[in-house]
Amino acid sequence: MLKWISEPDPDYLENNGVYEFPAKRHYNGNTTSDGIGADLQPGESIEIPLQTIVPNFKAKEYRIELDYAGTGQVMQAEAGGASLELILPPSGFDWGSQKTAESMGSLNLTGNETLKLTAESGSRYTWVKTIRLVPKTDIRIPVDEKTFDDVAAADIVDRGCVNMPAGKTVTMTLDERFLEAQYGLQFFHTGDERSYIITVNGKQAGTYDIGESKDSGNLGTNHFIPK
Repeated sequence: MLKWISEPDPDYLENNGVYEFPAKRHYNGNTTSDGIGADLQPGESIEIPLQTIVPNFKAKEYRIELDYAGTGQVMQAEAGGASLELILPPSGFDWGSQKTAESMGSLNLTGNETLKLTAESGSRYTWVKTIRLVPKTDIRIPVDEKTFDDVAAADIVDRGCVNMPAGKTVTMTLDERFLEAQYGLQFFHTGDERSYIITVNGKQAGTYDIGESKDSGNLGTNHFIPK
């Protein structure tokens, strides 16, 4: 059941434990020309004071979802001394091209924090419509360039990306964080349209096809079962 908390310009919406915040309500800058979202400028922030606008906040771990349109960027989210990143692949500057970014990590929130989302500096612009706090219900294990067994410093480019020319293979030894189960594999890719082959213990587990992305990257999914 949807429950608007204030009218006519609500601070937030609560829906079955998910908190939804209209970005324009919590941004001190301009709205988009249609009045729907926040016209977030490089280096500026959207700040949501949970402690003052959300009574009886349910303390738990939350992921962040963000509905947006724009040139794509990496956005920083902070609350209570903890932080995480949201990677926003590029879209067009119209709501018909809207995308939803979802954080891989989560924040442990009590409701006494201010949630701050900051755009990266430079020439990237984003229209932000909605920010959601979604209770963490699954386990996600983040991996980065330091996790791979055979990646040298020379292979690392552009803030931690692994350069993957044609024919290059990278491997990862699963550690104690991984239990026998079915996993979804997600990764961000910047570059030409191409296909990747995913293998587990030397056996092909699937292919991963992804379109061209020359900006902040695209996200795709492949499913496999580690043995």
